[in-house]
Amino acid sequence: MGMSYTFKCNKCDYNVESTGEVSVGMQAVLSPYICNDCNIITDVMVGMSGDVYLKEWFENPKESPLSGFEVDMKDEFFTCGECDGDNLTDWNPRWRKCPKCSGRMVKDKNEPILLWD
Repeated sequence: MGMSYTFKCNKCDYNVESTGEVSVGMQAVLSPYICNDCNIITDVMVGMSGDVYLKEWFENPKESPLSGFEVDMKDEFFTCGECDGDNLTDWNPRWRKCPKCSGRMVKDKNEPILLWD
């Protein structure tokens, strides 16, 4: 089971529920990204069954180790959960920059941990 936490910005009122780093569930592998179109942090599917995939594998599937099933699901990978766009930037789990004001997102220790997948 993967875990999500609540992160709150130390400068503005933005908060988000996120894995905070690569998280492996029973099926999906998620990683947090900043959607540059929505200006939010969103957990993005980056793999399945414990394996992390490279975005390039979907761009050139003939030279990738992906199965036909995974290639057919390409629209599920590396896309924003809000707008389905792919204008994404890695959300660095060490610095946790707020996409709204560039403050620092901190894990809320008062919020419960949520299990997903």
